[in-house]
Order: sequence, then C-alpha cells, then structure tokens
Amino acid sequence: AVGQHTEGAYHKFFVMRTGPNAIPDLTFGTNGYVEFTFFSVFDEAYSCAWDPSGKIVVAGTTSTGGVESYDFGVARLLSGLEVGVEEPTVEAHGLNVFPMPAHDRITIACVLDRSANVSIALMDAMGRRAFAQDLGSRPTGALRETVLLPTSLASGTYFLELHTDESRMVVPVVVE
Repeated sequence: AVGQHTEGAYHKFFVMRTGPNAIPDLTFGTNGYVEFTFFSVFDEAYSCAWDPSGKIVVAGTTSTGGVESYDFGVARLLSGLEVGVEEPTVEAHGLNVFPMPAHDRITIACVLDRSANVSIALMDAMGRRAFAQDLGSRPTGALRETVLLPTSLASGTYFLELHTDESRMVVPVVVE
C-alpha cells in the first residue's frame, strides 16, 4: 500500500508491505512501513509495483511548496530485511544516502541552500567516529558525491552526519 504520511505541514511518501493476511510485514522498514521525502514540503506516493529484481518501485508527486513546483518522484526500495532507497530519481532537499544497504561506497545527495564547506562522518551506535571525509567547499545547489568506504569498516548500522558551515543533517546507514 502507498500514500502519504503527514507531519504538520509536511507530507512524505509512505509505503506499507503486508503479508497475505493483510497484517503489516514487520521485517519491512519500521513496523512494516517506510516513509521518505524527495523534497521537504509535499510528497505523495500514488502507485507501486515489483520490478524484475524484486525491488519495490514507488511513484508519485513531489513539490518544494510553490504553486507550480510539482514534479514526478520515483524510487526503488530494497525489499529484504534491510530497507532503504536505492536510487532516487530527483535530487532531495534533505539528505539522501544510497544504496541501502551500502557495501563499498555510498552516494550522498542533497541541495545546499548556500555555498558551504561540507564534511561527512559515519558514527557507530556508541557515537564513535568510524570514518570521516572533508568534501571541501561546495557551491549553492545540488550536491551529489560518491564516497568510497574503508574496507576495514565493519558491517552494521551507522549514522551519517553531513556538516556544513551552518547545519548538520543525520541519516542512518546500513553497511554490509
């Protein structure tokens, strides 16, 4: 099932996977559902299908909030125990990291409101820095950077922190 999840004035893509008995599949996402945004204002999923490789393809609309700012949004979700967005088709205003789960590299995508010095850090569950990289000075607009992960990085759940001169964004990252 797909639709939107509303938090105040913000709307997110919402995807729920159920078993044959119509009860949420608790191995999918959080309590059987996944929610995510492309931009930070209004996103709504309208349709879903399985692709030949077993991934869930979700389609809908996305908007940055302007009167004529709607666009088409499509994402492929991993369908196994580890769930995440594999490849968003529009750049996200918020922080997106893919593929999920990650193996030897991750791609970071976001939109910077102004030029800034950008750095990333992967933190483990205890708050210890497992990896860090300075991405340097970046201009206003879309940021898309592929980062190689160290081969010594253990499998597990981490928190990727993206730091700019004025902000910090954090998203969970699963590494296999």
